[in-house]
Amino acid sequence: MGLFTKKVTLVSNKRNLGKIPIPVARELVTTKHAQIVKRFPIVIGLKHAGKGSGIAKPKINSTQPLKSIIAIASKCVSKGNRRTILETIRFKVIGNKLRIDATDLEVHCIGYLELGKNYTITTEGTDGICVYANDLARIIQSKEETTNIRIAGGDVPQVHIGSFVVTGEKIEHFPEIPPPGNTQQNYIISDIGNKLAFVQKATSNNKTRSSLCGIYFDFKQGNIIGADGNRLHMVPVSNTNPDPNGKDIIIPSKIAQVAKYLTGKVILANSTQTEEVNKGDTEREKPTNAIFELNVPGCMSCTVRYQAVDALFPHYQDVIPKVFASEFLVDTKDFLVNLHKAKLSVSDSYPCVTGTFDTGQLTLSARATDRSAYEGIVKGKYQGPAYTGAVNPWYLIDMLENIPDESVTIQLPDKPGDAWVIKGTSGYSAVIMPVELR
Repeated sequence: MGLFTKKVTLVSNKRNLGKIPIPVARELVTTKHAQIVKRFPIVIGLKHAGKGSGIAKPKINSTQPLKSIIAIASKCVSKGNRRTILETIRFKVIGNKLRIDATDLEVHCIGYLELGKNYTITTEGTDGICVYANDLARIIQSKEETTNIRIAGGDVPQVHIGSFVVTGEKIEHFPEIPPPGNTQQNYIISDIGNKLAFVQKATSNNKTRSSLCGIYFDFKQGNIIGADGNRLHMVPVSNTNPDPNGKDIIIPSKIAQVAKYLTGKVILANSTQTEEVNKGDTEREKPTNAIFELNVPGCMSCTVRYQAVDALFPHYQDVIPKVFASEFLVDTKDFLVNLHKAKLSVSDSYPCVTGTFDTGQLTLSARATDRSAYEGIVKGKYQGPAYTGAVNPWYLIDMLENIPDESVTIQLPDKPGDAWVIKGTSGYSAVIMPVELR
């Protein structure tokens, strides 16, 4: 939080509450008890208990299918695109169904409501409308049981949803969503929501390495992977054996935003592309889209489709160590509690904790200043020679907070600079690169 800043200002209700140390400020922001309101100089604002900041995020209401599909579609619209129409959700009447869709040209969300059963709709001068997702947020949050919809055309189209009236854009401006490819393969991913939440934590934000900004689905090896160059998270596709004929595809990591609404059914669509090679033309099949089925009670044929990231994922098996000098079996919660304490004492210049493994315990230590330090003991079962290494505590926390296992095994190398492997019996695992000891 600032290269030369030692303390930051804390405010509440526009009142200055004084300055607090950076580790305390970081913890308040990380745990969402405060938010950054000014960056230069840094000021953070304390949030009141029970109150959010701004408009609440839309919540899925399973008893109202219309609100449910709108809430999911809102996560698939574009943010800040020059083509403002990509910030809208399209409503279009097709026969006895209302089609609701959204796209940012990489992600396409589509769902259908059957009219005449739970919903009635009337149209005047048009069969559809495009409405900005932000303008629908209040409707999603309302407790009104919405069953009547009226769409009116004209220079300024409107949609009446229950007691709410929202203006929008003409439907002609909305881009047509292209159909998927011809050849298709079907897969089932068990517990997909938790698995995507786990691997997404390790994906990169560095756009220059686009392959690491996505989630890699390796159906041939039966793994789902997220990596950023310093760490790797991996989970199994399912409990079944890998598919020798399986495909692989990189999907934008934003899929994690809708992960908890996915059923686990995935369809890979392949387009036949022609590439020019030395001796003429040849055809190859390349997965270009992954279609995920959505679980939206009361909606029909609800899917979200992601365009593949056009990049090659690194050979991840090469970075996973195969031989270890020692291992430490530890209770997940106990390890996590001590890491949360230790991270409060790391310094800005060296944001790492040191772990010393020996005789059935792990000693975690961190030093923020010459006068402030932390040292904690984590009990467990250790086998192997004594080992000391340093690691980013947030990497460990991201892994432990999202793993379903009550205990994990830390596998350690014989050289301090080699990677740590942390895994549970569920198949969830992480590979974390340590940092240089100081």
